[in-house]
Amino acid sequence: MEKFKWTTSSAWIDETLEVFKFIDENYSVDDLNRLIKSGNLLSDRKASSAKRVFTAIRSRYLNTDRDKVISLSKVLSSSISEQEKKNYLLIFYLEYETLARFFMTEYVCDNFNKLSQKIFTQMDLDRFFEIVTNDYRDLLPNKLQNEISKASMIKVRNQLSKNLEAFGWVEEKRDTFIVKRPSLTSEWFVFTLYIYFEDDHINAKDVYHSPIYKRFLLNEYDIEYLISGAKIKGLLETNRLGDISTITMKEKGLFDYARNYK
Repeated sequence: MEKFKWTTSSAWIDETLEVFKFIDENYSVDDLNRLIKSGNLLSDRKASSAKRVFTAIRSRYLNTDRDKVISLSKVLSSSISEQEKKNYLLIFYLEYETLARFFMTEYVCDNFNKLSQKIFTQMDLDRFFEIVTNDYRDLLPNKLQNEISKASMIKVRNQLSKNLEAFGWVEEKRDTFIVKRPSLTSEWFVFTLYIYFEDDHINAKDVYHSPIYKRFLLNEYDIEYLISGAKIKGLLETNRLGDISTITMKEKGLFDYARNYK
């Protein structure tokens, strides 16, 4: 299991969308840095603040396969809704922010699906961090394995729910937050298939049982519904041979799929 990233910075949704307006097939991180320094990107911030925000954005979204970055930029520049754009960003965010991913998969998901728990309290957050510090201490950043200050704990605990709220997946109310998973489109789901499954022909059981979808609070019935919707839209095909069901992708890969977004 990967080390936890102790999330202390904001989600920076608007800033991330602004950065991606400057990303095309010829982009480079150096070019983006120059735009930051010249004040042409994140211009409403002081230079030091813009640099700090861009460092977080680069870590979350740009330090990955180049085709994935460009594919995401094509999706974000399309006519999909603001919430849909956030749903695509969340894929990359949870890939990088491992503590938030662990929270979604190992705490929120089962309570959300098996217990129908939608409201989470301060006690839930305390219980989650108790699990982290007691059972997964070796996965914390080295400097936090011996001692975590109260201020650091409060900051990361608050940031965890605030960032999920920024993505539109929870709503904070006083000392609670309500999980409100937004509607996920078949197009979004197929995008995840191209990211996480390399084969053109995917065993459907591998998709249904993939722990990846716990990040997005999806159970097998949700996944089946999204596959059916994608099939109706002609985004994929399904075939059955005996008791083996196979999902066949239509495009050559993620890049070809993403450039069809309008």
